[in-house]
Amino acid sequence: MNKNHLFIITAFFLLSMSTVDGQISATTTTVNLNGKNVLHTFGGLGAIPSYEKLLYDYSEPQRSEMLDYLFLPNYGAALQVLKVEIGYDGNNTAVAWASYKRSLNEQPDFNRGYVWWLMKEAKKRNPDI
Repeated sequence: MNKNHLFIITAFFLLSMSTVDGQISATTTTVNLNGKNVLHTFGGLGAIPSYEKLLYDYSEPQRSEMLDYLFLPNYGAALQVLKVEIGYDGNNTAVAWASYKRSLNEQPDFNRGYVWWLMKEAKKRNPDI
C-alpha cells in the first residue's frame, strides 16, 4: 500500500465520523481498494527559498542535481510554486540580498544577487511553475 492509498483511507475514515451533541460517533463505511487503479498522485508543493546563494555556490553536477530534485515535475520535491523576495541590499533571515534598483532613475539589474538565477533555473526545469 503506497502513501496515496493510506491518505485516502485516512480521509475516508475522518469523513465517516460525525458529531452528534458534541459526541463523536463512527459510522460504518466500506472502502474498496484496487491496487491496479491509478489514482491522482501528489504533484508537489511550493517553497520559499532563502539559501539560494548557498545553492548557487555548489559545483556541478551536484548543483544541477539539487535543482532537479527541487523543480522537475514528478521527481523529488516537484515544487509547483517558487516564492521569492525582492532584494533590498539588506539582510533577510539568511543572507544579504542585492537590490535590483538602487535609485529612482537607475535601470533595474536583475542579475544582481541570485534570485533571478534561481527563477530561471526553476522555469527551465518546470515551465509551468
